[in-house]
Amino acid sequence: MNYLSLVSRRTFQTAVDRFLLNFSKKGKYSAGQKKKVCLLRLDGLGDVVMFADAIRCYRELFDKKEYEISLITEDWVAPLFENCPYLSRVISCDTRRFKKDLAYRLRFLSDIKKSGYDVFINSCIQRELLYGDAMVYASGAGCRYGYSSLPQKVCERVIGDPFYTALVPRPEHIHEMEKNSVLVSLVAGENIRPRKPLMDWYGKPDKTGYFVVAPGAKDAVRRWPETRFASLCTILYEKLNLTPVIIGGKDDVRIADSIVKAVPGRVPIENEADKLDLPSVAGLISGADFFIGNDSGPAHLATALGTKTFVIAAGGNFTNCLSYPKYLGLDHFPIHQSDTSCFDCGGRCRYKIEGIFLCINNISVEQASETILKNLKDGRVQK
Repeated sequence: MNYLSLVSRRTFQTAVDRFLLNFSKKGKYSAGQKKKVCLLRLDGLGDVVMFADAIRCYRELFDKKEYEISLITEDWVAPLFENCPYLSRVISCDTRRFKKDLAYRLRFLSDIKKSGYDVFINSCIQRELLYGDAMVYASGAGCRYGYSSLPQKVCERVIGDPFYTALVPRPEHIHEMEKNSVLVSLVAGENIRPRKPLMDWYGKPDKTGYFVVAPGAKDAVRRWPETRFASLCTILYEKLNLTPVIIGGKDDVRIADSIVKAVPGRVPIENEADKLDLPSVAGLISGADFFIGNDSGPAHLATALGTKTFVIAAGGNFTNCLSYPKYLGLDHFPIHQSDTSCFDCGGRCRYKIEGIFLCINNISVEQASETILKNLKDGRVQK
């Protein structure tokens, strides 16, 4: 990688942003108008879902009678928060266009400036000069909060840090929800501990008697083989008389089809992969008896919806993501190999075999089914 070129591109784009924003007017506060707070979270599904408790905390900090709160997030995740009672507005951002389309970028930054935010909080733990830092600068808010950049991220440290009025050291080796609370604590001026990431604005569907299976994952190395998912679905149906329902996006259709073909004809499996939008998926998960999936966003969504969640756990980011603090009391059960000495490798696996992490490959169907059946304590009569 040409680091000099990367630094130059970031520096040049920042200079262009600052110059062009001079031609945009900043929104002004008028008497009787509520003050404005903006939360920025440009991340994948799992990270944004784990931010749900922080959103609730910010709502408690900024009284609804005096403040309106907006959330800027990825365009495909935004619909999930449209009915969130803690937010006044959800703003979707197409990050690919924001990076490559100068007109879209300028329009987006100008809209931020015109909104006249009083407080702007960049909750992205990994700051990016061309994304979050640029939006912080554009806001011109009187209070601008975020995490300190890492020493090796020169552009963020030298150019981006001055955009903020207050920074908190980036925490390491703790769960993502606890990292979110570190920033909440900075804004609140007191220590705030995380609570359950409860997305309680989703009701339960009329459909009953099923469990949800999410066999996909962004990275193929974190996907448990579909033949094992098929065997697990068969065992759970025969033991619990519950219908397995597969969910996923367009990239998961092939995997879902393979599972359906591998399941015996006596199992009434349903395939909803690439058939539901994200809010519909959330509604479906909220009514399930339990959820089983890979280390991926839907697993965190299931946990936030209060559904008993079982995760085929990779070790790459085990502490940061999968190992929720026990004091939260969540029905979240990672299924993982017994030897965790190589965990928290950040995905830099030394033992990757046949396109899959060894820690994933070491989880058997028997281990998964035993863990699930052991932790289902709802009094259901087994067949």
